[in-house]
Amino acid sequence: MFRNSSACNEAPPLTVRANPLVITREALQAELAERYPEARACRFARHGIVLGRRGNPSLDPAFREGRFTVQDEASQLVVGLLDPQPGERVLDSCAAPGGKSTAIAECVGPSGSVLALDRNERRLDQQRDLGHRLQPDRRCVRRAEYRAGDVAIVLPPIARLELAVRPGWWSPARRG
Repeated sequence: MFRNSSACNEAPPLTVRANPLVITREALQAELAERYPEARACRFARHGIVLGRRGNPSLDPAFREGRFTVQDEASQLVVGLLDPQPGERVLDSCAAPGGKSTAIAECVGPSGSVLALDRNERRLDQQRDLGHRLQPDRRCVRRAEYRAGDVAIVLPPIARLELAVRPGWWSPARRG
C-alpha cells in the first residue's frame, strides 16, 4: 500500500536557494560543483539547488558571503506560488527562521517591503542574522503574540478574496 514510505525514514537531501540579487542558479551550481559533486538544479524551484546528502552548507564561503541560503524546495515553492511583485508590501505572520521572507524581499525589490512577524524571539534573531547575510534586506522583523480568538483577514488586491481564519476553523469532524 505504501510503496514509498521508506523515503520517510531517510534524511532529505540538502537543498539551497541561490540569492538572485547576487548570482544566478547556474553560476552558483557551477561554483558549488567541486565541493558538492552531486549538486543539481531543483526540479521545480527556479532558484533551488539540491546539494546531495552530505556536507555542511553553512561552512561554505558562498553561504557566508550571501550567495545562497539553505531552504527546502517545498518552502521555495510557496514563494513561487505567492508570486510577489516589485513594490508590493507583504506580511509574513509566521516568519521565522526567515527563508520565505528573505525570498519575498528579493522579489519585491527596493520599492516593496516585508513585515516579518513571529512569536518566538530566538527564532527571530536567526531571521535577522539571515537577512543581514543576504543583503540587501527589505524586511522589518518583529515579535508578535497570537492568542486564541485572534482573526487573520487576508485581502489579496487582485482577486479581492476575503479569507477569515479562526482557531478551530477546520477539524476532522467538519469534513463533509
